[in-house]
Amino acid sequence: MNDMSDTRADTTKYYSPLARMLSPYVAGEQPQSGGWIKLNTNESPYPPSPRVIEAVRGAVGEDAAALRLYPDPDADALRDALSKRHGVNRENVFISNGSDETLAFMFAAFFAGLDCVTPAVGYSFYPTYALLFGAKLRLIPMADGFNAGLNVDVGGLLNANAPIIIANPNAPTTIALSRETILDMRETLAKRSQLLVVDEAYAPFHEDCAVADGCARYDNLLVVRTFSKAYALAGMRVGYAIGHSDLIDALCRVRDSFNSYPVDRVAQAAALAAAEDVETLSRTVAAISDTKITSRQALLSLGFECAHSHTNFLFARHPRVKGRILYDGLAARRILVRRFDKPGIEDYLRITIGTPDEMKRVIQALTDILKETLS
Repeated sequence: MNDMSDTRADTTKYYSPLARMLSPYVAGEQPQSGGWIKLNTNESPYPPSPRVIEAVRGAVGEDAAALRLYPDPDADALRDALSKRHGVNRENVFISNGSDETLAFMFAAFFAGLDCVTPAVGYSFYPTYALLFGAKLRLIPMADGFNAGLNVDVGGLLNANAPIIIANPNAPTTIALSRETILDMRETLAKRSQLLVVDEAYAPFHEDCAVADGCARYDNLLVVRTFSKAYALAGMRVGYAIGHSDLIDALCRVRDSFNSYPVDRVAQAAALAAAEDVETLSRTVAAISDTKITSRQALLSLGFECAHSHTNFLFARHPRVKGRILYDGLAARRILVRRFDKPGIEDYLRITIGTPDEMKRVIQALTDILKETLS
């Protein structure tokens, strides 16, 4: 007779010590039913380049026979297009299965077992990767003054005397450091032989702050980008890095120790088509930016505090209503936004910019919630 008590045994008993102590990143909710306004994962409200459909069909082939073959492990056609875009050479470009994979490989390649620092309020995947790869990540408190608690403390980061990873524009705060500030940080770190990693996931919405173009001239600057936001290819999972060839080689060494074929042929074709269609990218960014400006003004008129955003989302709080109440009120109306249970930002909502109609419905919903709560 089988011992049925085995079914009630500790299901984690086979976990390694590392697996036991991990705190996995929690992605935004993906509703399975229809009728939701989904503004919680910073996806584009608009479709990708129309060239993508044709490229995907071509990558598959009429009888899908192409799918029996492995893809180009280095994605050279896409690397060539991006190298032309950013004014670098092919060997300065690394392609990955989403920018998150690049970030993971980056932690393994440069920070494993070593000190590194990042702003206390930033992309919450960084601490997860640090723990996974044994990096000693320190969180540097945010600066005081205007937008207290949201501004990056550049001096504090540099005074930590360690390699730095930073999102610029920052997520979830939406605030960007200037291009000059980033390059000054790089110069200071170079004198110490320390690396600066800049996560530019949202740079297409504020290219004035970007340092990707020509960055390969520096041996201590690595820039990470994604096709998920401005290019509207979140479902394809394509990211990339730009940097000195020695930095790219390190990423390749880590990648090829995991999986030599991380980006499938369909995703490569889709990303290439999107990268070459500059007109669609410009139109999409402009449309999102226009809606963002209008939506921010509407939030301010309702009494929200909302920094000027350099991304495709807004980060806002109401001084008289808790973030949890606002979040739950929107969810009850089938509107999904993002909220983080983290000290200092727990009352903020991160609201992805949707279509103009979607944003009007969000503003109306928040208007109703405030009336119900404050009356």
